[in-house]
Parts: sequence; structure tokens; C-alpha cells
Amino acid sequence: MVTKILALICALTLTTSVGACSEVQAQKAAISGESLLAVLEKASAQYIAGDFGTPDAQTVSNIKAYDAIAYADIVKIRTAAQAGTTISAAETLAATTAVTVFEDFLVSKKIISAQELSN
Repeated sequence: MVTKILALICALTLTTSVGACSEVQAQKAAISGESLLAVLEKASAQYIAGDFGTPDAQTVSNIKAYDAIAYADIVKIRTAAQAGTTISAAETLAATTAVTVFEDFLVSKKIISAQELSN
């Protein structure tokens, strides 16, 4: 949720001003995105391992695809933030969207609940 808010703030700021996230905004988005991604990956690993019953092959395939995209996008903005490189609103929005899509998928499959994510 924090990631979504930061990305939205960054995106809205960008549309009205400079065109790129500040280093601080980018770092916050990267850290928040990474934190949420870690929670999603843990729940995914439990599902894949069969902790919630027999995993569905298509669901596992989707998890792996969503995770790979989210991870790549988060690494991209984290690396840029650490280097002090300007991060575009599109890059921040892509990372936030990828994590959100992954989150929504896991919630829709009841692998993790929205309540668990808000705690």
C-alpha cells in the first residue's frame, strides 16, 4: 500500500513538474516495493511448496511470471536509486504496477489476504 501511495505521489508530482522522481522518492518507492515483494515472494514460496495444499500448475506458472517482472522492475529502480541516477515516473510506475499486479493475483487466488498485507 505504501508503495502504491509513493508511486502515485511521484507520478502526480511528475505530471505537474519536473518529469522524474527525486532520489529520495525513488529510494522510498524501491524500499517499499522491495518490502512488499519480499512478503509476496514468501507467500508464493509456501504455495509452491504445497504448504496450502496441492499447488495448481497454472497458478505456479503465473506466480513465477509475475514475480520475475516485479523483481526486475524493482531491481531497476533500486539500482538507479543507489547510483543516484534519475528515475523516470514511467519506471517507478512500472515497478509499482508490477508489484500491485502480483499482489492482486495472490489475493485473488487466496494465497495471501489483503488483511495480512495491511498488518
